Amino acid sequence: ADLLCRREIWAEMEGQAHPAYGPMAKLFTTEWLDRDAASIVEVAAPLSLIKGIDPDLDSMELYMRRGLASTIHGGTSEVHRSLIAEKFLKMPKSR
Repeated sequence: ADLLCRREIWAEMEGQAHPAYGPMAKLFTTEWLDRDAASIVEVAAPLSLIKGIDPDLDSMELYMRRGLASTIHGGTSEVHRSLIAEKFLKMPKSR
């Protein structure tokens, strides 16, 4: 995720920007954040879902909710998949 974000910034600074680099970085980063956060909460469940037991467990549950929201904030993952397919893979428009 870090490298995809850095590639997008580097390409922009070098004048080699590609319209799919930003959506690629956003899609990969948010999808993995959502998966990782859900996995962590699942491993620590059911205690990770009860507020006030442990501050670390409280933050796990918060990360899970933020992970899910991040797939929507800044454009849904489905829209980003379409942009990547159209701009990077040269596929026809899907919408």
